[in-house]
Amino acid sequence: MDMFKGFQVVSLPAFFDGYQLQGQALKIVQQDSVERALEGFIGPDQVIYAEALGKEWFPVIEADVFISHSHTDEVQALNLAAWLKSEFGLKAFVDSLVWKSADKLLKAIDDKYCLNDDKKYYNYSLRNLSTSHVHVMLAMGIAKMMDRSEAVFFLNTPNSMTAESTTKKGETSSPWIFAEMALTHLLRRSPRIRDGMALESAEVKAMDSATVPVVHGLDLSKLSVLDQDGLALWRSEWREEGHPLDVLYRMNLPHRSL
Repeated sequence: MDMFKGFQVVSLPAFFDGYQLQGQALKIVQQDSVERALEGFIGPDQVIYAEALGKEWFPVIEADVFISHSHTDEVQALNLAAWLKSEFGLKAFVDSLVWKSADKLLKAIDDKYCLNDDKKYYNYSLRNLSTSHVHVMLAMGIAKMMDRSEAVFFLNTPNSMTAESTTKKGETSSPWIFAEMALTHLLRRSPRIRDGMALESAEVKAMDSATVPVVHGLDLSKLSVLDQDGLALWRSEWREEGHPLDVLYRMNLPHRSL
């Protein structure tokens, strides 16, 4: 299944709050420690096997919807995932449900490979290199997961966008939101495939860069706008016949700024 269509969810509806318990229940508790998991991907030559580590840390799973959000909006993302599952039977991907922490992985690698001889401070050059390796693994995981999902839902909130932003263009201080929105333009938009049939086309939390004054321009023009009324209308128009995403695709949603 390849990414088919993108939406931006604005003015998060109050009825999402009723799904908070279900949203929290979706979270997967990671049982293994970071250090023990990392050791399993180090060979006898002390080399980390990145491909295997990436598949373990940032696995690609089957999902109907990829939810792009600020890490500050994790609760809202989980509520939306629970709502999609409860109302439509759709499986949503939220990184913290499935992926382990990129920051914890980076810390484990740094502690093993990047300390100076005094074991008190990190080597700056090695730290830059380790960050590049982990962020490439995370970026590839995001791209593969978005490509695997049929639809992308972006939570357009004050936490993910600057105050001057609109539903068409804007700015974000999060490099990961910037990357995900850029991928909505770059990923192939292919006919949907469900159950082997092609249908006609119609930080893990990585922390946002809250402490670094960098903003990235965003082009949201390809994302249809889903507000509270649109979400309620989608729920009311779906009669449990056919696929719920097909009902959403047929709705006349705006792409313009509100």
